[in-house]
Parts: sequence; C-alpha cells; structure tokens
Amino acid sequence: MRKPSALKPGAWIEGQECYFYPASDDSSLPENSAFKRWHDLITEASIKANRRLLTAAKIKGWFEDAGFVDVVETVMKLPNGSWPRDPRLKGIGAYHMSTLFDGLDAISFGLFTRMLGWKIEDVNSFLTEVKADLKNKRIHSYYPVLVAPSTAV
Repeated sequence: MRKPSALKPGAWIEGQECYFYPASDDSSLPENSAFKRWHDLITEASIKANRRLLTAAKIKGWFEDAGFVDVVETVMKLPNGSWPRDPRLKGIGAYHMSTLFDGLDAISFGLFTRMLGWKIEDVNSFLTEVKADLKNKRIHSYYPVLVAPSTAV
C-alpha cells in the first residue's frame, strides 16, 4: 500500500477489511458444516486462481509499511444471519445473509468449476447446503471485520 499523496500530515485515513472466514464465540459452527467447508474450498480455489481472499490480517501492516502512524486495529463482528438477539445486530445479520445469498452463486461457480473441477450440478447441490447453514439460527457465526484508522505523517 502506498501512502496517498493527497493526505496532509496529521490527516486520518481508515481502512476496513472483512476477514472472509467465519468465526463463532460459542462453538455453534460445526467443523463439518457446509458453510465452513465452503470457506475452506473457496479459499483453496482463490489461492489456485492467484486471487487470495484472506487479506484482512495484513491491513495493519500495509498501513504501517506505507508510513502511517498511530495505526489501531479494531475487530467488529458482522453476523452471518439473523441469529443475534440484539435488534440492531439481528437486522445487520439479516441484511448480510441476504447479500451472501445474492452473491453466493457468483462467488462460487467460476472458482469451483474452473479451479476445483466441480460440475455445475455439484456446485448447486452444495450451495443448497451452505444456504441451509446460513438460515440455521442455531449457528452463530460472524465475519470479523478489521478496522484500521491511522494518521498520515
């Protein structure tokens, strides 16, 4: 990451990146769940395609390497579904689940068929299982979102 020349010393910039791998604080996301398996497979396929999806852990270092100071990394939780009890998070999770449903085919088909050699029928069948996991309110998964505000020098 290169420091933008438009920033004056003392100006603030913020970067946000979603860690595209689900977490769960209460162990309700089974290791053998379709949703978790989908992430393992999509990560494998993205690496084969030279388009690695898991870059969030690098954001703080990118800011520091570009010369920013006072870089603070904060992790927020983006629920994967409408399982939270908190009404605000429940709404955010429901909206996020909707965007996941809308994008699941587009994210999956090219990578699964071209990089992993799957047949379209197999991808469709698997995505049905993934969507069932997303709808399951007993699975309390979320994406950690890393926020890194920093100061320009």
